[in-house]
Amino acid sequence: MANSGRWHAVHPSAFPHEQEALELLRDHLPDISPFRAWSNFEFIAEDGSINEVDALVVSTDRVYLIEIKHWSGTISGNQNSWIVAKTGGRERYEENPLLLANRKAKKLKSLLTRQAAFKNGRVPFIQAVVFLSAPQCIVQLDEIACQHVYLRPDGDRRGRPSIIDVIQGRATEAEGRPPISREVERALNRAMDQLGLRQRTRAASVGDYLLTRL
Repeated sequence: MANSGRWHAVHPSAFPHEQEALELLRDHLPDISPFRAWSNFEFIAEDGSINEVDALVVSTDRVYLIEIKHWSGTISGNQNSWIVAKTGGRERYEENPLLLANRKAKKLKSLLTRQAAFKNGRVPFIQAVVFLSAPQCIVQLDEIACQHVYLRPDGDRRGRPSIIDVIQGRATEAEGRPPISREVERALNRAMDQLGLRQRTRAASVGDYLLTRL
């Protein structure tokens, strides 16, 4: 389990299922270099857009921007549009969340590149991935759409790596990418501080008052 120095919870989740997913990631993040993570934060990109990030994890050879979706049922579709079918035949359409996560990853890398911590260095590759965190989730996406989509270790993975295999670096060992050094890890930590992370603001408020119950 990662200690408090390696897991930075910028803001606690307001949703129990999201918090459970984050705790699963935190509990399996190795407590050694270069592993490090930040959860539940917002950043303002160069284009002025406000971007919410569920988790950003530094792994062995790259950084992962993790989009958490607690979608139960059978998920099918293609690289653009997914169909989430619940028990009882109810269906809904969702845009492939990897597309949005990838846009966030590019915007965040561009911002990190501008920070003083990377004045003489290079920000490592940031890979967008989707974590389908619901235990009752069956993935029936085509071979293109299922790329970078992962389930929990006890999910119906059908031989595919779990999200834990991903953040711990086992899923990409065969690719042979150079490892993230301790110097780069430290630079990332400084750059995230220099970025000035915003807390996510999903709680409803009126004026100076926070609504805790309707």
